[in-house]
Order: sequence, then structure tokens, then C-alpha cells
Amino acid sequence: MRAKAGSCQGNKGDEGRRGFTLAEVLIGLALTGLVVTGLAAAVFALIWLPGRPNDTLTALSDVEQVNYWVSRDANMAETFIPLSSPSYGRFEWNSRTGGAISEHGITYYYDSGNLVRQEVVDGAEQSTLALARHIAQEGDISFAWSSVTYSLDVAVISTVEEAGTAPVTESATITAALRPRQEPVVLPPGQTPTPTPPPGVYTYYLAAAPFIQRGTFVSGGLAALRDIDGVFHVVNSTTGGGTKWVTWRGDSETMTSPSTIAQVEVRFSAQSSKAGTAVLFYVIDPATGDFSSTAAASFTLTQADISQNFSFLLLDPAYLAYINQVRVVRIKVEASNTPTFALSTDQLQFQAS
Repeated sequence: MRAKAGSCQGNKGDEGRRGFTLAEVLIGLALTGLVVTGLAAAVFALIWLPGRPNDTLTALSDVEQVNYWVSRDANMAETFIPLSSPSYGRFEWNSRTGGAISEHGITYYYDSGNLVRQEVVDGAEQSTLALARHIAQEGDISFAWSSVTYSLDVAVISTVEEAGTAPVTESATITAALRPRQEPVVLPPGQTPTPTPPPGVYTYYLAAAPFIQRGTFVSGGLAALRDIDGVFHVVNSTTGGGTKWVTWRGDSETMTSPSTIAQVEVRFSAQSSKAGTAVLFYVIDPATGDFSSTAAASFTLTQADISQNFSFLLLDPAYLAYINQVRVVRIKVEASNTPTFALSTDQLQFQAS
């Protein structure tokens, strides 16, 4: 009887230590799978998803940097000069500290996936800054300059790429107007200047720095020829012999407006270091395609180192028909005097109407 009782106690102990049933194991595995899936999704969200917003912020930062610097430089600039690849263009202006004048140039160019801004003052490089570092190709940046509205449209596309993922792209078009200018109309001495050109008149300037045929360049770039501001484009006359000469020529900006040009007024402001300097202006003869042998206009700078303003009209029907085709005024300025002199030009302007 005791042995039988002991056997019964052993059976009860085994019953308390029994394992999981098959149903319980299957339910546990299912629950574990749900937990693991949830954890994997959480880890993915924590590690992967924040990276894409960061890429978006990086691309947006490129766009904002371009917006800030282009707007800033345009606000300072007196002119913008489009340039050839890999450069997009250059802002130019003059600053004055006391009696000293400094020439500023800001060039934007493409370099190995970067939009770069280079600042030069009086010919010396001051800084070089990569504004946007995720420019996939040179064509993802464009600078479109309008000489009519005196403004610039800059299109920028920034592309941030990561291996195995779709690229993140942000783009914008930035419109920047150059600083407001008071445009004095250049008229002969004794006439009252008009503050701004009348309606329907479009103002143009030289498209590039003049080519000097006779004389020696001293100072003043293309920007010096835009405004009557006392900043001159200076050329010394030839030396030796009898009559001394300064001759330079240049092409106007493309005259996109008006649709039909009825007249062109050329406005010129300059001074000479010697009184009695004669200034003659030549334009293209449509019959030959070369400069006419007859001057379109002539004036005399009667006083030394005193700026004088002149203007003349181009009204010849054959010439206007030619201008309506080519849309560019090619002009030659020729100055002469007996003593050696310096011709200082403050402005050369073309008014098309």
C-alpha cells in the first residue's frame, strides 16, 4: 500500500511540469512574428525615413543660397554681362571710399557640380564661394539677362542623390532687378535734360567693352560707359607726329524692342584733357557693310576737363531698314587734336523708338 501511494505522488509531480501544447506553440510563434515585424518597421522608420527629408533640406539650402547671393549682388550691381561656358555672367559696379573708386566684379560659373561665386575688386580676387554643391550638370543653372527690364532670371535645379534611391530634386527661378538708376538723358549743352526716357523708348548700351583701334587704354571698363556718374572710360591719344588720335568702336546690345525701329538717338557724354578736341561718330553703311566714310555726327569738346553732353539722331531710311534687320548699332568714335590728350567717356547710350 505504501508503494502504491508513492507512485501516485510521482505522477502528480510530472503533471505539474508538463510542456506546451502544439496549439500554444503556434499561437506564440504568431505573436512573436507580429512583434518582430513591428520592431523592423520601427527601426526602418528611425534609420531610413529621416534621411529623405534631410536630402530635401540639402537641396532647398542650395536654392536658398543662390537666391540670397544673386539678389544681393543684383542690388549692388550697375550692370550684368553674360559670359560663355562654364561661366554664366558677371555683375559689375563701382564703389567710392572718399576720393578712391574701386571696381567690383562678381562672376558666377559652374565647376564640378558646384555653382561658384567669385568676387574680384580692382583686379584682385577677394573670395571664391561654392553656393550650390548639388548641381548635376551645367545646364541645371541658367542666367537670362534682359537689358530692357534691366533684370535677371536665374533658374536653378539642385539634385541630391543616394545609392539605390530616387534622387531628391528642388528647383526655383529667381528674378533679380539691378539697383534702381536715375537715367539722365544726354542732350546738347544748354538743353534741359529729361529725367527718364519718354514712353515707347528703349534704352541700350554697348554689349562689350570697346575695341581700341588708336590710342592706349588707361582705365574704366564697360560699366563706366553706362551712367553719367563721373566714372570714365579713359583712352590716351597716340603720340608723335602732328594730329593725335583716339579711335574706338563697339556694338550695341541687341535691340529687341520696339518691333519696328523708327529712329535711334545716340547720346554721348565725355570730356578731354585738352580743349578743342573734335569727336566724330561713324556707323555702318548698309551698301558696303563697313563703316561709312562720312561721319554721322561731329562735335567739339570746347573746354578742357569739363564734361559735355551731345546727342544725334539716326534717321536715314536705308540705315533704319538695315537696323531693323540686324538689330545692332555698330559705332566708331574718333577723337583728334593737335596736342596729346586723353578722351574720357562717361556714357554712350542708344535710344530706340
